[in-house]
Amino acid sequence: MHFLGAQTRLVAWSAFLTLLLTLIGGGAYGATINCERIINQTDATICGQSKLLVLDIQLGRVYQQRLLHVPQLAGQLQRLQLYWLKQRDRCQSNVRCIERQYRRQLRVLADQPDQLDQLALHDLHGLLTSRTRVDAEMALPWVLAQLAIKNGMSYFSNISLPDGGGEKAAFPLMRPSGVSLDEWRALQASNVAEISGENGQTSYTLLDMDGDGRRDLIVEVYAGGTGLWSYTWLAHRQGRRFVTVGMQLQEDDLDSSFFAINDRGANQRVTWIRLQGRVYAAYRDSQYGKDAVYLLRPFIVRDQVPMLWVHYRYQLAIPRMQAEDSNSRTLHAMEASQHTALSAALRNMAAEQKKRTRETVNLPLCPPPEGQSKEEGEAYSTYGPGHYSYEVVADFSAWISGRCHLARLIDWFGHYDQKEKLYAQLQLRLPDGDDEQSYRVKGLRRISSLQMVPTARFDMR
Repeated sequence: MHFLGAQTRLVAWSAFLTLLLTLIGGGAYGATINCERIINQTDATICGQSKLLVLDIQLGRVYQQRLLHVPQLAGQLQRLQLYWLKQRDRCQSNVRCIERQYRRQLRVLADQPDQLDQLALHDLHGLLTSRTRVDAEMALPWVLAQLAIKNGMSYFSNISLPDGGGEKAAFPLMRPSGVSLDEWRALQASNVAEISGENGQTSYTLLDMDGDGRRDLIVEVYAGGTGLWSYTWLAHRQGRRFVTVGMQLQEDDLDSSFFAINDRGANQRVTWIRLQGRVYAAYRDSQYGKDAVYLLRPFIVRDQVPMLWVHYRYQLAIPRMQAEDSNSRTLHAMEASQHTALSAALRNMAAEQKKRTRETVNLPLCPPPEGQSKEEGEAYSTYGPGHYSYEVVADFSAWISGRCHLARLIDWFGHYDQKEKLYAQLQLRLPDGDDEQSYRVKGLRRISSLQMVPTARFDMR
């Protein structure tokens, strides 16, 4: 009788919470079970077990909290929950199976990275710290290359087919190398062939991302556009198909992707790595002077993830030999006096920037002539508008032959190569002139500090 009384209270509580969650906007995906309206065997099993009812109520509450906390992920969360409900209902009368499903979904919907995620972040920090002592210039790419998953991955892409005198890219007609017959049949039974990027540019990677012994699917779609965008979706191997989890594999629903990469107007790269026995997408977002490395868990819908800041200092230099123009490979030697003046301006750039940021007024870069209006004087305070395809590092002044020039240092969002170093450019012009000169600038970088952020906002979708 005592158990029946407790169960009755749990059923009443479940019914009340179901109504409450529905009223605040949860809908069917987040509502708890109504034990007065059992619709299948799994519902009946849950309603007959007090511990399962408690888990059901707890999951409903967590789901609603996630919706309120990250409304921008509502669509992904609803699809994720619908997918989970289908998996849960397969348990039917198996109590242990149902309990495992609930506890797993509670971990998936957790607001914060768990202990293993934090240990993975500490591992990454430790490896970088150790490598920086040996190579402070290229420590990050070296560490990511060491952690990169090299075994158990198969890669293929769309193929070119004749199309009215031209060519078009399409899903492969024959089973690609490295893809098992079972995986090939699952690919054909899924909807992965229905999406393709600009000119059909789509690539596929098979990798076991959740440790269940079956390889899942990574779909990378090149969408193009002004940002040269690429979008990545994940599909979980479920039975005889690959099923997208929490996302829709549709070209017109790019916001539902796992992540996106902007190749013009940003510098972003992804390396699939393994830490603490887990698979992560190490998402690197670069700018001048810093890299942000986010650790993304596959199939986890989360806006807060572990992140590591890598900060750099640069030794900037203007090569004496410069190209005649941006389209020329012919080099010419700069005049010694001009090279000396520009080198001095670069050395003073940081100090000048600090001084300008401390002032409450907008200090001019170059002294404006007397008698000029405020509007006319603004031409001496800034170099002018920039462009989305590059990063403005700083505006400063450069004195050449007794005349003050407006100078601007730009780079391509921290793009760095071990041979070419930081690729940057110094732009130069007179305040009252439109004739612009550009000079190649190289920068040798060194890691200056590392900073772990246990929970950082990730919004690269």
